[in-house]
Amino acid sequence: MLPGETEEVYRVRIEAQARRDQERARVQAEAAQLAREDQLWRTADRIVLAEVVRLSGWRKDRRGAQYRVATLRLHSEARGPRVPRRLKLRSYDGGDACFGPQGPVYPIEGSLVLFARSGTLSDATVIDWSSAALSTHPQTLALLEETEAARD
Repeated sequence: MLPGETEEVYRVRIEAQARRDQERARVQAEAAQLAREDQLWRTADRIVLAEVVRLSGWRKDRRGAQYRVATLRLHSEARGPRVPRRLKLRSYDGGDACFGPQGPVYPIEGSLVLFARSGTLSDATVIDWSSAALSTHPQTLALLEETEAARD
């Protein structure tokens, strides 16, 4: 508290600062996400829009890391050859505080944009992904609009 500041004024000031800090963090995270997606759009050989349709139970790989198999329905391609209608990818658990995940962690529901290297679309070629619902990247938004228009 500042000298002469009442409890109420202090509380209001601290809450306002917390809201400003949250907004600053949100803007920074959005800018980082936009920059990350921009890099992926420039460098990926294959870009597809997919939706999670099924998630298996937990399994363990040879190293003992836990993963689930995410079955994705592919809706459209922005870049690269046509792909099969379904794709299965390993989605690892979040790991622990010391080591983190042992492999990629995909969403368990909703739509995502997959960015991959050339070759057959698989665990080995996927570089990264972006949530379609959270993206603000213009090319991702255009892909979503094109896909929606094609469905109508």
